[in-house]
Amino acid sequence: MQYHRILAIVIVLMLPIRALGQSDNGLEELLQELMETGEVDDEDDVAQWEEQAELLSYLHSHPMPLNTALRSELQTLPFLDENQVEAIKEYQAHNGPLHSWTELRLIRGLSLQAMKWLPLFCTLDTGEASRDKHMPADTVSHQLMNRLDVPLYRRQGWPWTHGMTHKLLYRGKYGRRLEWGARVSKDAGEPMLCKGHWLWDAYGGHLTLHNWRFLQTLIIGDFKAGWGEGLVVNNGIIMGKAALGWGRATTGLRSHRSTSETNFMRGVAATVAIGDELSVSAFYSFRHLDASLYKDGTVRSISTSGLHRTASEQSRKGNLGVHSSAFHANWHHNKYQIGLTALYQHYNRLFSRGSSLYRQITPKGYRFGAVSADYSYRFSPLLIAGETARSFGEDAGGLATLNRMTYQFSTDIQLSLLQRYYSRYYHSFLASAYRENTSVQNESGLAIQLDARTTSGLNLMLMADVFYAAWPRYSMSRSSNGWEGIVQASYDLSRRTSIILRYAIKSKEQSDQRHYSHRIRTTLQWQLGQHLTLRPTLHCHVYQLPDATSAGYAILPRADYTLPNQHLLLSLQAGWFSTDDWNSRIHAYEPSLYSTFGLQQLYGRGTRIATLLRYLSPSKRLHLQFKLGITHFTDRQQQSSGITLIDSPNKTDLQFLLKYNW
Repeated sequence: MQYHRILAIVIVLMLPIRALGQSDNGLEELLQELMETGEVDDEDDVAQWEEQAELLSYLHSHPMPLNTALRSELQTLPFLDENQVEAIKEYQAHNGPLHSWTELRLIRGLSLQAMKWLPLFCTLDTGEASRDKHMPADTVSHQLMNRLDVPLYRRQGWPWTHGMTHKLLYRGKYGRRLEWGARVSKDAGEPMLCKGHWLWDAYGGHLTLHNWRFLQTLIIGDFKAGWGEGLVVNNGIIMGKAALGWGRATTGLRSHRSTSETNFMRGVAATVAIGDELSVSAFYSFRHLDASLYKDGTVRSISTSGLHRTASEQSRKGNLGVHSSAFHANWHHNKYQIGLTALYQHYNRLFSRGSSLYRQITPKGYRFGAVSADYSYRFSPLLIAGETARSFGEDAGGLATLNRMTYQFSTDIQLSLLQRYYSRYYHSFLASAYRENTSVQNESGLAIQLDARTTSGLNLMLMADVFYAAWPRYSMSRSSNGWEGIVQASYDLSRRTSIILRYAIKSKEQSDQRHYSHRIRTTLQWQLGQHLTLRPTLHCHVYQLPDATSAGYAILPRADYTLPNQHLLLSLQAGWFSTDDWNSRIHAYEPSLYSTFGLQQLYGRGTRIATLLRYLSPSKRLHLQFKLGITHFTDRQQQSSGITLIDSPNKTDLQFLLKYNW
């Protein structure tokens, strides 16, 4: 009865929006478009999307002045590649500062998406440091964000109070030179305010200095690093093969500003400029990681979930210590760039391989390292870039190389090629680059992507990728191969109506048999007036094995309404889904809180409702957000299993977020 009461209340509350207008959702629309052009395959991808949402939310709250922004600052925007950054700087060098956003259309090579999204993260007033028009550039600003997720159900493995999620984040900033922050958090299922667990599960913070004399960056505390193509060091974000194009995914050194408990370093890092063309970076980090151990105390694998809910998960918390140090030198002259990177790591426990066939190429020992050289050459309309690395260890080492080329035939047509080879013996714990598998190892492949747009409003993206693993992967007894293709078209039917069609097919081997995955997604967007947007989405997923086929479908219409004064936003998404099994599950994006990514994995049969209320005070200092999510299954009386078992076909979650700026 609880489900039916809540459903009735939500429908009644949302009925008035049917006769109202539409507004621009800004950052929400950007996240929606990124989701439409990307694909999520596993839990690691979900974590990457969540971290990307937090990063974009921060950059949106702290826009940079486009006319005076450094190249390194522009490269933090994940939708800009090197070509586009250089095109912006060249236009400014020849024509002076931009005075209106319409001038972006005059910059050769700038994509339509970049033209649309840049105003979300940049300003044209060089003296403006925030979205508050009355705040001087060198004013100290503060931001406090408090998020609480409350489940209206109980899981088998922990008390109801432990099922809540809490994240508290504070950020401070002085102009463009100094920033600082602190964070605490606990995930759902982790104990709090009880014996032995009185406070939060995770803590962190940072102090960062920018552009002070020859010191470009100095970070004390939690930070991320990424150089070259990410073959040696990259804590950056790579989300799907076609999500953001093939621009460089690394952005040098930057503060770790999100509440993520993994994929960052803790220590001190700095970048020093030596003249106008040479910069040198280095860092030292010491962290305690979570690791799964064998009975003899050696390391089986590093856990990246950040969850400490059960006794076994808590026993793994911080049981592995690692010292990491790295050095990077970068020389940039006109259209040429060359970089050198070196990494050394020492762990306080021995890594061993076990007896499984797929684990015979995993790293072994206490000490690991890697060196690389990266390059890029830009001669418009051609960009060539790449990195070649060699890893070292107590047992073995190997080679890895990634090279890519982008050629812009015109402002509307761009072709990209990418080649990669990662030896079975290559390994770097901090590597993250373009890949099919979970690590930068045991893979070779070739990918091609074509992006084109027409004056009639049609945008087309074609992508194909072939890949090969010489050594048996998990669940395989032999080498394996596969291929993937994506076709996506978006078309503006009118000024207020657009449609996106996406078809993705993947052929891959698992458990010594080949499977095929077909995904179709169609989204139609209508702007009804100035305040109301309707966005129905149709999902279809077909999963084929040699002796079985499963299918999943979902219809998820959505409505967004903003009051004329822009201070209140109402969003409602309600729909139906039906999948045969987990293999044919549907990944669906829904309205979400600030700095979170509302991704749902739907499987089985049932309905899903998500409603979001956002309030922005007239002074723009206070943000209040409330989200209600309801899932009702019609094919079961219980959900999940083990410690996450819910003894009900209904699952209702409340989320609250308060953000205050001063």
